[in-house]
Amino acid sequence: MKKLTAVLVTIVALCTWVQAQDDANINPLNVARALSLKTPAYFEWRLSGNMLISNSFQRINMQFTMRKSDFGITNLVVNNEQIELPEPIYGIPLGDGGLMTGVYCNVVAKTAEDVYAGSGYLDRQSVSEGEQLVVKIRPADIRQDIPIDVSQYGNDISLKIEGLDSYGWSTSNGKFYIYLPPIGGKYHYTLRRQSDNTFIGEGWVEPFKDVIASDDAYLGVRYIGNVIGADFPNNDNAEDWIGVPHVEFNCTVPTTDGSNILGKVVFIDAKAGGLEVIASGSYWIYVQQATDNGDMPFLELKELTDTSGNQYVETRVRTIRMKAGKVVVTIIPKPDNLVQNPWVNFHRYYELPNIPSGGGSGSSGSGGGMG
Repeated sequence: MKKLTAVLVTIVALCTWVQAQDDANINPLNVARALSLKTPAYFEWRLSGNMLISNSFQRINMQFTMRKSDFGITNLVVNNEQIELPEPIYGIPLGDGGLMTGVYCNVVAKTAEDVYAGSGYLDRQSVSEGEQLVVKIRPADIRQDIPIDVSQYGNDISLKIEGLDSYGWSTSNGKFYIYLPPIGGKYHYTLRRQSDNTFIGEGWVEPFKDVIASDDAYLGVRYIGNVIGADFPNNDNAEDWIGVPHVEFNCTVPTTDGSNILGKVVFIDAKAGGLEVIASGSYWIYVQQATDNGDMPFLELKELTDTSGNQYVETRVRTIRMKAGKVVVTIIPKPDNLVQNPWVNFHRYYELPNIPSGGGSGSSGSGGGMG
């Protein structure tokens, strides 16, 4: 086993919809909402391949858990043998030859409550020392209720949704449910009895309504659309802070006029508290709730930015209401912004924060490309 653990290969989990879908068509707001509703907390990996050990290839099957908190690997099993890990490792064993061929990875994302949050797979002809394995994870589908009584049909049902290749359905107590990928648009569905093609019902579904408009020594998690997630370290009912360093404005955010603008989209859970967002520089900031019904309502914001004319500008807003819950934050640089790759701080509060001198008046998200 010493030879087996001689070399490590970095693993990076990259979330997307499906292997073949064009990333350019993905709305980062939809991505953030889906991940906010079912946020991955850890990843279950299954990896197999032929590993070069002592100048010969040996068949290797691995199972392990990758933590989201620090991307450490735990619970490593190799060829049905549990490998004792005194502490987490940050790469997988790759043998003394540093080469694996015929590599296949299957990854399942789970929430903190062990609920399925997505899955993905990857085939590679070979992986060698220093390379990264990038597995694309398809987020869990969002369930939508269909207002058609199917109690008399049991499972003798066929579903067709025009314009979608990937979807699922289930029944419970006579109710019909459709499971849709977290994408935008409006789609027509038809229900028929499978055995004789009898028409049952039809209608329209909208998975998401258009509301607007590494270091090789470590593992990492990235999400499609360049959105990011931020997690407060403390439990609910505790005031908390978290900072996101060196933010890149590389999310293509759609606007109401049909155009796009570069910004950053972050999903975060404020739980029963309010949310304050502080960013060095000059920005438009919007906060929307992630809901199960397809809407993403804007939360009204209090503008606290210092407008006294100082050279150093720090944009600061907070939600007026408490119980903000799971939200999607969009940050768009203003034309006069001079700060590159700023820190953005998120503050969950249960009592109103002190208002700095020069703070502005209330706002629900001022201007900018959001429409």
